[in-house]
Amino acid sequence: MPGHQDSVAQGGANAVRLNNLPAAANGKTDLPDPTYFDDDDENQHLMGTGSNGNKRAEKFAGDDGDEHNEEPYDAVDDDPIHDDIEAGLRLRQYTKRSFFSPVLDVLRGAAGRVRPAAPDGIKSGAETPQSSFGFFQVMRTVFDYPDPGMKLRSTAWLDGLRGLAAFEVFIFHYGDGWVDKGIAYGNVDFGAPDWWRGPFIRTLFASGDGAVCLFFAISGFAISHRTLTLLRQRRSTEMFNTLSSAIYRRAIRLFFPVLVETFTLMTVSKIFPNLPMPVDYERRPNYIQELGHWLQAFINLMAPLRYPDRWAIIQNPYDGGISWTIPLEYYGSLMVYIMLLLVSRTHNMTVRMTLYIGIAFHSFVKDDWIAAQFILGLAFADTQVWKEHRAKQRHLHPELEEEEALASSRRSWLPFSLSKSSDSSLRLGRSTSSKVWRRIRPAVFFGIFLLGFYMIGMPPGHLVNGYEGDLSIYSRPFWDWYTFPIADLGLYGHRQMDRYMWCISGIIMVIGISETPILIRGLESRPIQYLGRISFGLYLCHIFMHPFLKWADAPFHAWVGLDPDTDWHSREPSFQLFLAWCLMMLFSIPPNLIVAGLFERFIDRRSVILSKQFETWCLSWNPKEEVQPPPGRSSRRQQEESRADEQPALELQEVGHVRVAG
Repeated sequence: MPGHQDSVAQGGANAVRLNNLPAAANGKTDLPDPTYFDDDDENQHLMGTGSNGNKRAEKFAGDDGDEHNEEPYDAVDDDPIHDDIEAGLRLRQYTKRSFFSPVLDVLRGAAGRVRPAAPDGIKSGAETPQSSFGFFQVMRTVFDYPDPGMKLRSTAWLDGLRGLAAFEVFIFHYGDGWVDKGIAYGNVDFGAPDWWRGPFIRTLFASGDGAVCLFFAISGFAISHRTLTLLRQRRSTEMFNTLSSAIYRRAIRLFFPVLVETFTLMTVSKIFPNLPMPVDYERRPNYIQELGHWLQAFINLMAPLRYPDRWAIIQNPYDGGISWTIPLEYYGSLMVYIMLLLVSRTHNMTVRMTLYIGIAFHSFVKDDWIAAQFILGLAFADTQVWKEHRAKQRHLHPELEEEEALASSRRSWLPFSLSKSSDSSLRLGRSTSSKVWRRIRPAVFFGIFLLGFYMIGMPPGHLVNGYEGDLSIYSRPFWDWYTFPIADLGLYGHRQMDRYMWCISGIIMVIGISETPILIRGLESRPIQYLGRISFGLYLCHIFMHPFLKWADAPFHAWVGLDPDTDWHSREPSFQLFLAWCLMMLFSIPPNLIVAGLFERFIDRRSVILSKQFETWCLSWNPKEEVQPPPGRSSRRQQEESRADEQPALELQEVGHVRVAG
């Protein structure tokens, strides 16, 4: 509905790919092939950071650089997993195994140890100097915090952005009972004159709706980046293998953590009936009936192709309904995979962009903002891969940049006198304009980011006459300049128009950040990368944690001199109320981070392993001569031969880089 939008954000959601470093650059040798995992997920809450990230970089060090640029919260379709998992698990040979073997492997691993043992010759985290059990190491273990000196992919800033979006959802929901986040600024209907409800400030605590759209954009980027890289390199066989592998694993990566979480909450609530739950629901008289109700609720959650008419059905009572975005995430992922298959034989960038825009527009016409946002994330990933490709070509062939500059300067749309200028004057003009642009470029894109940051804080709209009449909306000062013209066109009629505004805002933010070095450095810092690591756990767990922490609200109100028994709707905003809210947040953050870290360690990582084992088990039933290893498992010689067959004149080998976070 175009009115007050529900606001929860899919967490999780997944880093993009790991750029690789030539072996000579860090002196590391290749790890054994069996330790390789092909990750394609956007849920880059499973990112290679900390000591895990170091090992991950070492694992890929001996490769030619272009093979393992993985997409990961598909977001996963498989987020890049931590290196300790990669180092500890050796994939079985493709032999027939029991259907339940993958599940039993996961359960045995979860019960037996926190960190699997590393292969011979590879130091595990417990053997490194950083792993001595001092105070800070204990804290890192408790909170699942990354170790110092973690290595980063070139797209690690997206992991950080996903982490901040998950934290914003946490803040948004923990504001319930403290402030009405749907109120706009100003003396208008559905408004109030409080200064902190104005633009930019309200984005910090009231943009949970926009965080959903931001997550979906990041997911569209993450699950497509690897495939687009292979497409750009004309490695069609590996591209199709990667796409098939992603589809195999996507559902398990998304739904298995929800299954474990909701089953655990259902069982615990049945054993301890007096424990607080996120929402009130009718409890069944015995465990068998409760189990049947839980199973029906989970099955309802898994059908993603009908929304929003199924809104009430996909609300899972055991986790407070926070998992409503998971089926939408799966649906958006399927749309991205279909689009990748559509453009897999289209190498012209203009044609591909036309297809992306056409499908996104079609999604808008039928009010499918989920597919539209995923496709926009895919389009952004394609432009980034194209830019990386051109930058590396220019690095290898510097003369190409000058030739392109001269060609563009002679285009027919330029004034006649300029188009006939000498090459020397064209070079001089190009050099001068390039220097100016390089100086102002960060400021321009920082301004683009601020535009998106301002727009994503837009409060939800309200129709004056419902869906009857002229479909006009109530005023939202500071946002009327673009919402009123949209309403005048009648686009709010039976369409979630505010969602599209938040989707566009999310894409604008991503574009602005991608070209602003100071913002990228901030998102690559260790605390923000930590939030990216646990983002899926923080997203799924913070709702059921809230009832366990609500008891502290009354003491915090009393400490600042407020009456705890006063209904929150009747309280006037004040500094005392703000101080009480800050105390509540300081109290609530540590337990949520601890639970999110445990979720990431024991459930999220295991879902990655399970999804890969499921794919392995399915392929093990193929006739022996037809069995193909997952993407990335082939030998280097086979890769080179395949590459030569598919593209004899391949000019560019993708050479990544690894950076150390501060």
